[in-house]
Amino acid sequence: MNRKISLLLVWILAVAFVPIAKPQDTSSQSNAPASSGPSQSVNNSETDQSSGAQMQPDTHPLAGAFLFTLGSEMEGRSYFQPEFSVSEVGQTNAHYIPNAKQSLSTATIPMARLSLVHVSRSNEFAASYMGGGFIYNNDTSLDTSFHGLMLNDTLQLRRWHLSIADLFTYLPQAAFGFGGVGSFGGLGSGFFGGFGFGTGWGQINPTYTPGQTILTSQYSVYSNAAIAQASYSATPRTSINVAGSYGTLQAGSHGAGFINGNNAMGLIGLDHQLTPKDTIGVLYSYGTFHYVGLPESFSSQIANFAYGRKITGRLALQLYGGPELVTFRTALGSRNQTYVNASGGLSYAWGRNSLGLYAARYASGGSGVIPGAQTTSVTGSWGRRLTRKWNIRSYGGYSRNASFKQLNNSVATHYGYWFGNLSLNRNFGRYVSFFVGYEYQRQTTNSGPCTARVCAGNLATQVFGLGFTFTPRPLGL
Repeated sequence: MNRKISLLLVWILAVAFVPIAKPQDTSSQSNAPASSGPSQSVNNSETDQSSGAQMQPDTHPLAGAFLFTLGSEMEGRSYFQPEFSVSEVGQTNAHYIPNAKQSLSTATIPMARLSLVHVSRSNEFAASYMGGGFIYNNDTSLDTSFHGLMLNDTLQLRRWHLSIADLFTYLPQAAFGFGGVGSFGGLGSGFFGGFGFGTGWGQINPTYTPGQTILTSQYSVYSNAAIAQASYSATPRTSINVAGSYGTLQAGSHGAGFINGNNAMGLIGLDHQLTPKDTIGVLYSYGTFHYVGLPESFSSQIANFAYGRKITGRLALQLYGGPELVTFRTALGSRNQTYVNASGGLSYAWGRNSLGLYAARYASGGSGVIPGAQTTSVTGSWGRRLTRKWNIRSYGGYSRNASFKQLNNSVATHYGYWFGNLSLNRNFGRYVSFFVGYEYQRQTTNSGPCTARVCAGNLATQVFGLGFTFTPRPLGL
């Protein structure tokens, strides 16, 4: 069936749903905050935050492997929530070829998000799948799919708080900046593995995942991060936390030139609650990074002081800082280097607005492009409910990756990458919405020309489009 006809059928179905949808009572929503930004949780915060449900406080420790959230709105309910969307987009430099002419390609993007939540007295389990595809109209060689799966299970005992999480993604480009697909899927900015904030059962701190913050030519990459964490309340105000993670980053069959690798990290931390809202902490972490077929590897030791502040439904703040010792190893020997390690996150909701910020400076695996890097990244999001039917959101970020200083004192390779997107949504009834969006991505580097299939260079791309989203009522379990 012709793609245009398919899109027309989606439009007819969307219109058909509008008359039968019951009018939504928005009298209590006019001052509800918009989405707090790109969320990695199972919640669609654009929908949930306007529901008026009382939020449950975030219970993750400060000196641990998870980011704070604004809280959970699930109110002890178990449910299944499907969401679907389809969009038509135009994109320049769809191959992500360095220094390429900005030719235009058009594509259809069908997407779906499936969320499952099961809640009992002491256990909370959440699973979320998000996936779809790019179906290009003028170049089928560009057709590709993307998939993400996040699992999160927590167990609350008398003095113990246990968390297990796994994050898997299969993407055609770096996760950092792939949030634009969320905008054009109408399912919220941000994708699994992207830095983000919001509400839900917990978000993995990006520094404990393999991470991809360098833009390359289009190819498929598998990424997985598994994390286990235990927190013990020694006193009503003091807790001891331990966590471990294992991550892998691997290119598909056509990823010649990509550096496959894995990393393992462990941490121990101590929290002390100063007030019901304010917490301080200290933590120590150790990590190792290895690469398939390469002699390079490195280890990282981090000592951080931490401060956190949480106001359920309104504010979630985390600040970390301290030294980081990196031991880089090659066939020629090893070298120790000391860096400043720092990170901070903020989620803030007020009135009809929401704001999300995250910044970090740390040693990373190099995003499959270089064997180890000193990475600096900043992301931000903003959303506002303009009227009862209209809302706007934006999402952007910047990253800089510089290779570690080599034993031969060669010049460090660095990559600077930034992106930004903006989307506008209008609701039609309770279940259907229309959206338009735009995203720009650009990267600069001092690396020379490359001939490998996976090439990270000076490149830019733009994406713009429109589409529809269908979000049915959650199914109670």
